[in-house]
Amino acid sequence: RGVGDVYKRQAGAGITNYTPFPSELLAPRSGSSVTPIDGNIVLKWNGSDVDGDLDYYELYLDTTDATTLVQQVAAESSTTAFIVAVESSTTYSWKVIAVDANGSKSDSGVYSFLTN
Repeated sequence: RGVGDVYKRQAGAGITNYTPFPSELLAPRSGSSVTPIDGNIVLKWNGSDVDGDLDYYELYLDTTDATTLVQQVAAESSTTAFIVAVESSTTYSWKVIAVDANGSKSDSGVYSFLTN
């Protein structure tokens, strides 16, 4: 190697991970009233991720501020439905956090609904 030799380091391809899109809460809609069937309702949402590595959802539901983790739900399709037990005549708050294979997360925002 000569004194004047220039060494170049070529950077490898960067690994890019895109955060999942915030889930779209489909049902129940915020401000709606829902009639439980046998003490249950169905929560339904859409989720997607640009790089296709959406792994699971964290489903939060409670009667205050949607900070209680109810279940981790596998991301098996773009639309997910999950049955939860609820009490009648109660206001609930819920949200979904989408998590990809790299641990990146996005929050749907909180919706509230009333059970009949």
